[in-house]
Amino acid sequence: MTILTLSTYLVKGTQMRKACLPVWTFLAILLVMTLVGFFAVPSAIQAAQNIYIRLQADYNLRMSKGLAQFVANRARDGISRAQISKEAQAIIANSDVDRGYSCIIDQKTQTYINHPMQSAIGVDISTKRGFFQTDLQDTSEQKWQHVVPQVQSTEGILTS
Repeated sequence: MTILTLSTYLVKGTQMRKACLPVWTFLAILLVMTLVGFFAVPSAIQAAQNIYIRLQADYNLRMSKGLAQFVANRARDGISRAQISKEAQAIIANSDVDRGYSCIIDQKTQTYINHPMQSAIGVDISTKRGFFQTDLQDTSEQKWQHVVPQVQSTEGILTS
């Protein structure tokens, strides 16, 4: 009788463990999903964001180089500065400013000659409370008005 009682208890204990198995499985899956959500997803989002920024910066750089080449060619052809500025403004005006844009700045006066937003033309860049970052990997930022007099043409990120 004692042996029978013991074996009945073991069977009941096994059944009890089997009954809890779905709960433990659910908790284990929930824990894994939570850990993946906290660690893997933010890393993947950051990597995708960095790729997007690099692609957009590359596109904006090509756009700026094309604009610079256009202006140089028109100047070499003897077109007046006013006409070149008007044509460049027509090109720049259609830029999506949320994705980056090209602009032309007078190095002497540090004012916008051409800008996607018409209201910015003639504005002194020192009024921009932004910083210029020349490399996506470099965290050092310079005030934009300090960068403009030093270079002929450059690309970078303007942050506010």
